[in-house]
Amino acid sequence: MNLDINLMQATMGEGANMKEYVLVRSEKNDRTRAPNSSKTNALFFNQEIVESGKYGTQWLTTKGKNRYPTLTQVTDGLRKYHATTIAGSLSTMPKDKSKKITKQYEDVFTNILALGGFDKAGKTTPLAANYGKLADGRMFPIKEGLFDPDNKASQLILWLYSVEPSFYADLHRITRDMDEQYIDTLGPFALCMYWITKLAEMNRVDKMTLGVKLHRPDKDLSHELGYFASSYCVFKGATMLEDWVQDWKNAVG
Repeated sequence: MNLDINLMQATMGEGANMKEYVLVRSEKNDRTRAPNSSKTNALFFNQEIVESGKYGTQWLTTKGKNRYPTLTQVTDGLRKYHATTIAGSLSTMPKDKSKKITKQYEDVFTNILALGGFDKAGKTTPLAANYGKLADGRMFPIKEGLFDPDNKASQLILWLYSVEPSFYADLHRITRDMDEQYIDTLGPFALCMYWITKLAEMNRVDKMTLGVKLHRPDKDLSHELGYFASSYCVFKGATMLEDWVQDWKNAVG
């Protein structure tokens, strides 16, 4: 299926100009994001993933004993990390309610793997990240494990990156600060995210040319969307009750 989509018009409507696209403003003409927001520059995502790689590699060489994590290690790590984030709230609840909520989250993470159709081997086998060698000596990522965009494990890990609670935000904050107190719980996830986003793309049949290759001012190569060329705009949302929306309207005027 070939789609001819103008990204600027798709996100802002007909007649939008480049200046408006680069800096979207609200009806009150104020900036919708702070100048130092990591979302104002497409290159920041790449930097955050590099930091995830450093953090994950530290887990690999210390806690992982140079063995790549299993899918169970990834999900168990996220479950345990999430438990630390809600521990404060649970401590104020009655003991029976606290136990019930803890059990609910344990069941959720167990069911994630079950619904994904993973058998015992799929849950406990270290995720592959192997290279092959071409006739000219160059190395290439073998399409399996973390280097396979069609692999269920890789797709599940990317899904976990997108869900709420905001593992993605916590991952980038913690890896940026190299906060080692979470390396046991977030290290496996960080390592997998690094390799999936770095090399699985190379094995896609519908891969796109990176914006950084289409927009290179230092090489006199320019694209009207800059480094955002070939990027997707992803908007996250959640179902809300009308009362909640009205409360927000009242709060912001």
